[in-house]
Amino acid sequence: MTEMRQLLRDKIKAGSAITGTMIHEFACPAMVPVLADAGFDFVIIDQEHGPASYQDIQDIVIAAKNYDLAIIVRSTKNEYEYMAKVLDMGADGLLIPHVDTPAEAHNVVKCTKYPPAGERSHGMRHYLSKFGPCASTA
Repeated sequence: MTEMRQLLRDKIKAGSAITGTMIHEFACPAMVPVLADAGFDFVIIDQEHGPASYQDIQDIVIAAKNYDLAIIVRSTKNEYEYMAKVLDMGADGLLIPHVDTPAEAHNVVKCTKYPPAGERSHGMRHYLSKFGPCASTA
């Protein structure tokens, strides 16, 4: 679970309100500091109705990590390849539209969870891993 997802869950469990907004026409990294400074906890990138590309999503996710802003992507597809790729880019969550049956809901869970709960594989994104120098133990 990402740090931002955990932070949102903790706020909800504590009874605190969380606020967010949705962007589609202006899905660009320059929006991140504006939205963070406005006090939002999360932003939904609406790829279903907007023009955001995979590159746009990746750029926004990278920028958002510097502002403690959770990124949720409203998808265009209810397919494994799409969901896994967006999560591998570092999105904190997905909003999957048009899930109309229990079987479709089960498929979403299966595609977004690692085994044994699901079938998602690991796709390493180094810029999201917070690698840094190791402390010397000598």
